[in-house]
Amino acid sequence: MTIKKIKSIDELVAESTKMLTNPETAGKGFQRLQVLEEKGSVQAACVLALALTRGDGTKEDPNLAFAIINKYAKSDNPDVNYIIGTFYENGIGTKKDVDHAIFCYRMATNYDFVPAYIALARCYREGIGVEKSLQHAFAMTMMAANLGHADSMYNVALHYLNGWSVEKDRDEGRKWILKASDAGSLAASVLWGNFCINAEDYENAVKYFTRAAEKDNPHALYVLHQCYRDGLGIKQDREKAFSLCSKAAELGDIDALSDMGIWFEYGYNTIKQNYPEALKWYLKAGEAGNPTGWLNAGYAYINGRGTKQNDDKAYECFKKAADMGDAGGICSVGWCYRDGTGVKKDLSTAFKYLCTAAFFGDGDAMDSVGYAYENGEGVDKDEKMGFRFYMKAAEKGVPNAMCNVAECYLLGTGVEKDIEEAQFWYARAEKTDCKGFDRLKKLLDKELKKIHKK
Repeated sequence: MTIKKIKSIDELVAESTKMLTNPETAGKGFQRLQVLEEKGSVQAACVLALALTRGDGTKEDPNLAFAIINKYAKSDNPDVNYIIGTFYENGIGTKKDVDHAIFCYRMATNYDFVPAYIALARCYREGIGVEKSLQHAFAMTMMAANLGHADSMYNVALHYLNGWSVEKDRDEGRKWILKASDAGSLAASVLWGNFCINAEDYENAVKYFTRAAEKDNPHALYVLHQCYRDGLGIKQDREKAFSLCSKAAELGDIDALSDMGIWFEYGYNTIKQNYPEALKWYLKAGEAGNPTGWLNAGYAYINGRGTKQNDDKAYECFKKAADMGDAGGICSVGWCYRDGTGVKKDLSTAFKYLCTAAFFGDGDAMDSVGYAYENGEGVDKDEKMGFRFYMKAAEKGVPNAMCNVAECYLLGTGVEKDIEEAQFWYARAEKTDCKGFDRLKKLLDKELKKIHKK
C-alpha cells in the first residue's frame, strides 16, 4: 500500500501561485489560495493581495486586496509589511499615506528584507515620505547589496565608478561589478565585458559576454558575435557568429540589425550573398534608429545593390543618417550636394556638410574638405588649408588623403616642397587601395628623374 504524502501549506501555496501564471488554471489557483488564506496562511494572503491588484485569476479589486493583507499587519512578516507599504505609497485600496509606507518598509528591513531596502533607497533618492538624501539612498542600496542582491551590487558599482553620493573609487567600483556579475546581474556582466573589450582583454570579454548572452541579453549576443566573427579571445567561428548576430537582431539589437545586412552583403564565406536581403536589414536597422542602417541602405541605392539604382532614395537615406548625427551620413550628404546626386548640385552647401562631418572626426570628410580648399569648390581657394585637412585625414589612415599629402609635398602645393616627405607618404599610400596611386607614382617617377638628371 502506497501512502500519499501530505503537502505542507507552503507547498500548496507555491503550487497555487504557479497556477496563477496559466490563464487556464488561474481561476482555480485563486480559489485554492482563498481557502489557504482562510486557514490562516500569511503567504497565501500576500499572493492573493497581489493577484487582486493585477486581476490574476479574478477581477481586479484593490479594496479587497488591501483588506486581506491588512488583516496580517501585526504578523511581523516582512512580506506583509512590504506589500502594505507599497499599497500605502501608491494609494492601492486605501488612502495614500507615504509616511505610513516608510514605516512599513522600515519594519520589513528589521528582517533584512531586500525589497524593503530597495524601496527605501528609491524613497530617499526621490524624496518620497522622507527628506531627499542620496547618501541615505546609497546606504540602503549598500544594505541590499551586502545581502546578495545582484542589481543592488551593480548600482553600488555605478556609484563608486561615477562618484554618486560617495567618493569616486574606480577599483572599488570594479570590485562590485565583478561581485554583481557573479551574483547574476546581466548589466554587470555586460559592463565588465565592455571594460575588457576596451582593455583588449578579449578572453575575459568572451567569458562575461557569454554569461549575459546565455540569458538572451541582446547587446551581449551582438558583441559576442563580433568576437566569434573576428577570432577575438576565442577561436574564429563565423557560423556561430552569424547565429549569435541573428539572435541579437531577433531580440531587437539595432547594431545587430545593421550587421545582418553586412553579413548578407558580403557573405564572409559563411552564408550566400544576398543583396536584396542585405538592403532589407539595412532599412530595418535604420527604421529602428540605427544611422548606419540608413547609411548602408544609401550606398545600396547609389550602387544598385539589391535594388534598382536610385539616386533620390540614396540621398533620402543619407539625409536620415545625417539627421541622426552620423558623421558618415553627413559626409555622404555633402558628396550628394557636391556631385548633384539625388539633389541639385550646390558646392557651398556641400562644403558646409563636409566641414561638419570633418568636425565630428570623419576622415573621408577631412580629405574632401582638403580637396575643396585646394580647388576652391564652395569656398575660397586656400592650398595651405587644403594641405592641413589632407594631413588630418592621412593621419587617420584615409588612403586617398595619403596620396594627396604625398602629391602636395611632391609639387609644393600648400606646403614647402619636400621629396623625402613625399616618398614617405608614397610608401604609406602604396600599402593601401588609394585610387590616385597610379597618378602619384607617375608624378614621383617624373620628379625623381629630374633630380637624377641634375
